[in-house]
Amino acid sequence: MTFDVSKYLSETSPMGIIGVAHTLVDDLLRFVFPPECIVCEKPLDESALYYCDTCRDLAADIDSPICPVCRNEIESVIKGCKICRGEAPISILWGCGGFDQFYRAVVHALKYEGLIPLASMMSEILFSRICDGSNRPPIDMIVPIPLHWTRRRKRGFNQSEKIAEALGRKLEVPVASKVLTRVKKTLDQTGLNAEQRRKNMKGAFKVTAATEVAGNRILLIDDVTTTGATLNEAASELRRAGCKNVFAA
Repeated sequence: MTFDVSKYLSETSPMGIIGVAHTLVDDLLRFVFPPECIVCEKPLDESALYYCDTCRDLAADIDSPICPVCRNEIESVIKGCKICRGEAPISILWGCGGFDQFYRAVVHALKYEGLIPLASMMSEILFSRICDGSNRPPIDMIVPIPLHWTRRRKRGFNQSEKIAEALGRKLEVPVASKVLTRVKKTLDQTGLNAEQRRKNMKGAFKVTAATEVAGNRILLIDDVTTTGATLNEAASELRRAGCKNVFAA
């Protein structure tokens, strides 16, 4: 990699100098410590930020909406799944992709390394899934899955809320981060089977603003779903509060 200082010499205004200083520091860091792909850990090209094109191309994308029960593709988000209709509190589920090497690395880097811009990247993918064609259902409000206050304080942010905020801006739909709260400090779901996950999440959420939820069509946002225990418990609580319909992404 070569380091060209000529591009920093044209700005002379005070604000321009400040901006140049930040850019210079960022470029110096990339020059001294060339960034690596968060997936394969190989050096990145100058144009790449967090992952290489090879790893992105190998990702197991989920292009179509799926049923939250049988996980089969759904032809119409308006009609829903013909087989499992009404069996779950969530009617439609969109996803970026399967939890493969690429998406596992993305989620890990967002949650545990604080790479917040990855939330925007995930929201862009979800936006393209939800707005594919003319089959987009009406959404009145976006609600992120809340963290327990102890976990949020430790991490410093809620990754699902970051994704929801970025997606809300793209969909032009308000994000309501405080209508749903986590009142139970649940166990880590890793290693639990489906029934244990369901019991672990039972009673974990509470709607704190029923009047804001009632009659609305809500899009729930979480970073990862496996058996659907977390999303289903949150959706059930929203439905008990009078929510008209719940989608998830």
